[in-house]
Amino acid sequence: MARIFTDSGQIFITSVHNLDDYEALILKELNAPNDILVVNIGESPFSNFIPDASVGIDDAVNEICNILVKQEIIIDYFI
Repeated sequence: MARIFTDSGQIFITSVHNLDDYEALILKELNAPNDILVVNIGESPFSNFIPDASVGIDDAVNEICNILVKQEIIIDYFI
């Protein structure tokens, strides 16, 4: 399902509970050559894997939106 969304140019956002180092690496490999952005919210469960970003729980939505704008995944615009 994610491939259908991303192939059509849309952003696919999902959450994975208790993601560990191995699973994060597998997701990156399975998605290659396409990009996948791993954002950790709160305390990091990883021992070796380094997520693309770590954000606090209180302001997660705003911080994630800022990350997407900085990486030019979404365009910052106002109507």
